[in-house]
Amino acid sequence: MASKNLREILLVGSDLSANLGLHKELRARACEISTASIGEEALVRANTRQVDVIVSELVTPGLSGLELLRQLHPAKPNLPIILIDKQANVGSAIEATKLGVYEYMVTPIQMLELVSHIVRAASHPHEVLPAFVADQSNNQRTGLIGSSSVMMGLQAQISLAAGSSLTILIRGATGTGKELVARAIHEHSSRADQPFIAFNCSAIPEPLFESELFGHEAGAYTGARARRIGWFERAHRGTLFLDEVGDLTLAAQVKLLRVLQEQRLQRLGGSQDIHLDVRVLAATHRDLESMRAAEKFREDLYYRLNGFTIKTPELALHPEDIPELASHFLRKWQMDASLPPVSISREAIEFLKRQRWEGNVRELENAIQRAALLAQGQAIELIHAQQACGSGTPVPGRGRKYRPEPLTDLVERTRAGEITNLRALAHEQVDRSLVERLMELSNGSQSSVAKLMGVTRTTLRQILRKLGIL
Repeated sequence: MASKNLREILLVGSDLSANLGLHKELRARACEISTASIGEEALVRANTRQVDVIVSELVTPGLSGLELLRQLHPAKPNLPIILIDKQANVGSAIEATKLGVYEYMVTPIQMLELVSHIVRAASHPHEVLPAFVADQSNNQRTGLIGSSSVMMGLQAQISLAAGSSLTILIRGATGTGKELVARAIHEHSSRADQPFIAFNCSAIPEPLFESELFGHEAGAYTGARARRIGWFERAHRGTLFLDEVGDLTLAAQVKLLRVLQEQRLQRLGGSQDIHLDVRVLAATHRDLESMRAAEKFREDLYYRLNGFTIKTPELALHPEDIPELASHFLRKWQMDASLPPVSISREAIEFLKRQRWEGNVRELENAIQRAALLAQGQAIELIHAQQACGSGTPVPGRGRKYRPEPLTDLVERTRAGEITNLRALAHEQVDRSLVERLMELSNGSQSSVAKLMGVTRTTLRQILRKLGIL
C-alpha cells in the first residue's frame, strides 16, 4: 500500500499497465502506481484499497471502463476516474459525462497532458463536477438562455465537450454566443478554478501576434523594456479561447500550430522552453473548408483545432426562445440602469418572434434596450418594439440604415393616441441624427465628435449607449 505522502494511481488496461514511460513520469511526481489488466480486478482494488485516481481504458476485457465508472461513482463520487478512448465515440463520451467522469480523453494523447490531468485529479479530488444540466441557474451564470430543443442540443454538446480534453472548434454566425459557449465549457470542466483567457485573433496586428500570444523577453525588440507574459502562459492549467481564429494570417497559423503540437513555447527573444498545460478552444464565423481549399487556412491546423465541433445556432432556428431572452435582457437592463422592473406585452413579443434577426441574439439584445428606452419606464408595447426594430445603428452585414421619422408624423401619431412620449422621441431623434452625422463627418472618431459637441468623451459614450449606438 502507498505511503500517506504518496498518491496512489490505479491504471486499468493492458496499454496503460505496460506504459513504463507513464509510470516513470508519475513516480517522479510522488505517485505510487498500481495496475489492473481487467475491469473486475480494478473494481475490487478500488473497493478494498485507498486509491486516489483511476485511469482506465474505455475498452478492457470483462468490465468496461464505462461499467467501472457506473459501478464506482455512486459509492465513491469524489474518486476521480479518467477514461481513455482509442477512437472518438460521441455516444460513449456523453454516457461517461452523465455518469460523472472526471476526464474523457481520446488518443493520441500527449504524455505530459495525461500526467497533468492525473496529478490535478489526485491533488484536488473534490473537483469532480457533475454533467452540465440545462437549468435556470446555469443559464443565468453562462448567459446561454433558452429551453428550446435547439438550445437543449447545444447544452448537451457543451456537456460532452466539458467532460473531455479535446480541442473544441466553435462555429457559428456573428452574435450567436460563441464566447458564451467557450466559457460554459470551461466552467463545467475540471479546469473551472483555473484561468479562462479569451484572445481575439482579429484584434491583434500581425507584428504583435507572437509577442501577445507567446510573450517576450526584455530587449526582444525596440521598445520591449520588460519581460511580458503571453496569453498562453497566463492560461496555464486553464483554458485559452482563440476567438476568430479564421482571421489569422498564414504566418501566424504556422506559429500557433507549432505551439499546439509541441505543448511548449519560447518567449520572443528567449531561449528557454516553457512547457504548457493549456486546453485550447477556438471559434470562427468563417468557412474554414473554403479557406482550406483556397490555401488561406492550413489543413494541419484545421485538424489540430477541430477535435470536436460545436455549432452555435442562429436565432432564426429557435424563435421560441425569444420570450425568455427578452425577459433576461430586460432584467439585465433594469439592473444595469438601476430602474424599476420593465414588462413587455405579448403583442411586442409576437412581433419580435417574426423578425429575421440577421445579427442574432446580439441584435435582439440591442433592440430590447432600444425598446426599453422608448417605453421610458412603462411596459414595452408593440409600437416600441416596432420602432426599436426600424431604427438605430445597423447590424454589421444587415445593410439597414437609420431613417428618421418626420417630426410631423410624430405629432400626428401623438394626436391619434399612438404614442404618448412625443417630446422624448423628438429629442432622441434629433440627438441620433446629430451624432450619426458627426460620426460620419469625423470618420467614426469619438474624440472628434465629442469636441464638436462640446462634451467630454465619457459624456459622448453615455449618449451613444443611451441611443443604442454603442
